[in-house]
Amino acid sequence: IYGCQWDETMSWLSRNGYNTDTNSSSWGNYGSDSPINTGSVSTYKANEIFDLAGNYWEWTQEAESTGDRVYRGRCYSNSDSNSTAAERYANMAAGAYGVSTRVLLYIS
Repeated sequence: IYGCQWDETMSWLSRNGYNTDTNSSSWGNYGSDSPINTGSVSTYKANEIFDLAGNYWEWTQEAESTGDRVYRGRCYSNSDSNSTAAERYANMAAGAYGVSTRVLLYIS
């Protein structure tokens, strides 16, 4: 998924009543010791899309620099009250944990 697609998804969710910029902790797996199976907690979804907030960071096609890729969302181990689905973080792929990828997100 491209960063602009992630941004548009966050805008779409925001227009539909989801808080994507300041606190997404009510609809994501935050502050736990491990990830959970996608779809196993019905409240961890937004407009029927699971894991946009919490559980795993999501790699995007964005580049922060030559060696760093951007991942979005937040990870299950993040426990602060400002955990947001719109969060943007850059790191080298080899040094990241709790990161997954979303192959396609289609909104009709």
